[in-house]
Amino acid sequence: MAEKAKAKQHADAEAAKQKAAEQAKAKQRADADAAKQKATEQAKAKQRANSEAAKQKATEQAKAKQRADAEAAKQKAAEQAKAKQRADAQAAKQKAAEQAKAKQHADTEAVKQKAAEQAKAKQRADAEAVKQKAAEQAKAKQHVDVEAVKQEKAEQAQTKIEAAGKKEPAQPKQQAAAKLAQKQPVQAKPAQPASPGNLDAQLAQLASLIGQLNTALAPLAKPIQITVDVQNGNIVAAVNAANSQQQRRS
Repeated sequence: MAEKAKAKQHADAEAAKQKAAEQAKAKQRADADAAKQKATEQAKAKQRANSEAAKQKATEQAKAKQRADAEAAKQKAAEQAKAKQRADAQAAKQKAAEQAKAKQHADTEAVKQKAAEQAKAKQRADAEAVKQKAAEQAKAKQHVDVEAVKQEKAEQAQTKIEAAGKKEPAQPKQQAAAKLAQKQPVQAKPAQPASPGNLDAQLAQLASLIGQLNTALAPLAKPIQITVDVQNGNIVAAVNAANSQQQRRS
């Protein structure tokens, strides 16, 4: 009985030991499974965390790249705007310089044109003045020539009248008056007293001289008109009023 009890006790002990060993194995397997499960879950959690971190990092990198690209684009746009502004300013400056040069050229041309026109106007004025002066000198010379011819013809007429009057005796006072009249051809010149016998011959001779004088003076100026008046036996030669005015002007 005691052996049986021992055997049973031993069997129980073995069974308990076996059970304990199985429980220990089961617990070990459970712990191992739990640890494996935990490790798996930790690995998955770490993988998810890493994935989230990688995703977050990628998102941040994408945002950072986007911001960098935006800044680069903004910087490039600002530089292009500045470059365009500089180019516009340079173009405006160039255009202003060209316009200033064109205006200066136009002003120079205008001044040159004005100077040329003034020079031409002065040249025309000088030419007109020279022409006017030449015309006045020609008129003055013509007037002098006419006056000289008139003087000469008047003297010739007076000489012939005096020569005709010398056929008759002359008184001393009348001869002196005839000489005084030769020195003053413009004024009326008294002639020698004529007798009724030769008066007609003297008048005919005087008329012939007057015709010759008018013919000679016709191309030069208005002919001298001489009127013959017999008063108290004297022949008076009078130059017309126009000739007297010309002599006064000279």
